[in-house]
Amino acid sequence: MEFPLQHLTNLESEFSKALSQVLKAGKARLVPELNHSLMKLGKDSLVSFVEDLSKLLVRSTEVCKSAACKIDHMKSDAIESSKKLVDLQEEQLNSVQETVKTELSSWSGRASQPKAPSQIVFL
Repeated sequence: MEFPLQHLTNLESEFSKALSQVLKAGKARLVPELNHSLMKLGKDSLVSFVEDLSKLLVRSTEVCKSAACKIDHMKSDAIESSKKLVDLQEEQLNSVQETVKTELSSWSGRASQPKAPSQIVFL
């Protein structure tokens, strides 16, 4: 599933634009100042703002769901990769253990063989 980060940037921009429009219409600089000034606006303006904000909320919900799906997919991929890495490490460990066992048995076989006095070398 494709999820470009541009979706989040666009959504943030749209929210900022909508908030600016509401603040401008209410002749306010900050959100807490809106309460009294919105009461003076007409019904049509308020309905328009609520409709626009509702559409943004629906769209943001869709973007959040898409992002959550992408995150779940990435987690699954990471888990799968980790499992493959563990399996590979186990194979390598088994190979090293087998090599060590073979070498040890080879050396123990040589060490257990009695040597004739003529075969012993002194340095």
